[in-house]
Amino acid sequence: MTGGPLVGSHQTGLGWASAVAGFHSRRPLVEPDFSRPAALVGACALLLHSVFLLASTSTLHVQTNLILQLALVVVFAWWSVRTTGSYMGAPLLLVAALYIWHSPFLTGYFLKLSVFQRDPTRDLAVGGSYAPNAVALIGLCLGMTVLGCLIAFVREATRKMQERHPQRLPETWVSGAEFGGGVVRRTIWVLFFVFAAFTLAYFYYEGSRAFRLEYIELYRDPSESFLSRAYFRTQFGWITLVLCTLSVAASWSQRAAVAVSVLGIALLQLMMGARSLPFLAVVAVGVCYDHFVRRIRLVLIVGVCVGLLAFSSVIVQSRESGLGTNVFSGEGAPHEASAWQGLWEISASVNTVVRTMYFCAHDGFAYGLSIGDAVVYVVPREVIRFVFGGDTGITAPGDWLVENSRDIRKGGGFGFSAVAEAYYNFGYYGCLLFLPLGWLVARSYYRWVLRGDGFSFLQSMNVAIVFTLNMRNQLGSYMRVLVYAAAMIAVFRRIAAGWRLVQDPGTRVEAGAAR
Repeated sequence: MTGGPLVGSHQTGLGWASAVAGFHSRRPLVEPDFSRPAALVGACALLLHSVFLLASTSTLHVQTNLILQLALVVVFAWWSVRTTGSYMGAPLLLVAALYIWHSPFLTGYFLKLSVFQRDPTRDLAVGGSYAPNAVALIGLCLGMTVLGCLIAFVREATRKMQERHPQRLPETWVSGAEFGGGVVRRTIWVLFFVFAAFTLAYFYYEGSRAFRLEYIELYRDPSESFLSRAYFRTQFGWITLVLCTLSVAASWSQRAAVAVSVLGIALLQLMMGARSLPFLAVVAVGVCYDHFVRRIRLVLIVGVCVGLLAFSSVIVQSRESGLGTNVFSGEGAPHEASAWQGLWEISASVNTVVRTMYFCAHDGFAYGLSIGDAVVYVVPREVIRFVFGGDTGITAPGDWLVENSRDIRKGGGFGFSAVAEAYYNFGYYGCLLFLPLGWLVARSYYRWVLRGDGFSFLQSMNVAIVFTLNMRNQLGSYMRVLVYAAAMIAVFRRIAAGWRLVQDPGTRVEAGAAR
């Protein structure tokens, strides 16, 4: 079987109301189920308690809110798996990323967990008094995201039920009709190999210089060569191409070729001290294997995550003393790599939320300026300068945070956070931005689950995978990636739709699927 929304030995002959995407128990998708009301009640309870927490920030109430956050993630995961059979569905990836990048550190801190080893005074040194407010804000954002996902699911499921002649889901979306007679599929393969060759050329010509530098110097004193600048401007497009190529791979040999290429390039990226691209590549490969080959069990997902957390701490410590093969040496790394410690370290990025609240109390809110700036710079910066003679003059949130934080050394920084940027622009009302975000991802994903629309799968997964990392970054760092990838997938859809109309002029392309 070449893949598709139905995976497993029990896929043939199942109708739209049957279990989809390899759903283990074959439960009808829209059958009454306690898990969906539980997720809705959990989201509403967290939202209400988060509003209450803003008025009463006692430790007990903070602890209660953190427990409600974890409970909502668990209940939402329960519902998501019962609905789709997958632990790697796009809505669940989005919700999990929001929680993991923000809440475990605060949970360990406020609940005084014994496995919490990191000294919190370093991360809460500035604006620590705003930590309870940060917990409430994260609760609001998490509740809004889940609510948006549930609304999208109900809308898509209702539309499916209202169809007079519901069609069966196709066994696979990798077909000539879906891909414009193979035109789109061939285009994706060509782009994949071109991008892979370009990436290898960058490492070949620039690697020797980079390996002589320290990690911070690679970004503080970047190479001005065309190859280097082009690579860093387009590097995250690699993830979209990996996702697309694995989605259209029609055989084990094709999947194996892509996987080997991706892992080989990920190894080179690790030697440059990078963690982001290799991590996203692993997620993209895992998502496609889970949806088009065989469901990945929860125990394996947890095991891989634990390994990545421990390995990540080794890379972070080792790369400070040199790049190349040195990043695997463990030099300067802790004697014991703790997965718990790694979890606290990545979620300690919540200090950007705390500091943003603290500094906004003095500087006020941006009222959408950083979002507008990110939209403007979807167009390359050089083009903006050429046309308008300069930049927008708007300070990026990450730079604003560094300018206000006197304890950050030159060239350093904390990154940023989607939650922090929402607050930076609109205060607590910024949490409302997460409602359409959850709705957008879930709408596309459940359109694929219910209708077998593969392009919707690509759109939803691309956004979800990007956010698994960039939930801890500012919008300007990934807005261009999201827009360009969405545009490319939309072009692929139009080509396929045009080909179907040429082959069969009487074919009616559904408006919802063509958008």
